[in-house]
Amino acid sequence: MCIRDSRFLMLTYLNLSTAVWLSVPMAIAPDLYSVQIAGMLVSSIHTSWIFGGLVTYLEGRQSTETLIAVLGVTLVLAGALAKSVAQAVISLGCAPTTMPLVINAVCLPICTFCFW
Repeated sequence: MCIRDSRFLMLTYLNLSTAVWLSVPMAIAPDLYSVQIAGMLVSSIHTSWIFGGLVTYLEGRQSTETLIAVLGVTLVLAGALAKSVAQAVISLGCAPTTMPLVINAVCLPICTFCFW
């Protein structure tokens, strides 16, 4: 197995595990907030690995500060886009507790294809 394949598998695993740990506790236990908080905690650990990998990749370059600033702005814009998509999915009639599961089911195959 070459390095490119193992990177793809690791990114796919991290994205899939983040989606599962975030979405499934909300959909299964809508009234148990402790389960939802635990799911968000575990999913944020996987997300921080992705962010750490991106920052590690960007460090050591001549324009590190600029690239990390652009990454920060991109994350802020992605958060705003995610909020808009979530509001649109809820306005289409999806329950708020199953909304992350629906969005992940649509976006995860696209994200996996882009990593490949």
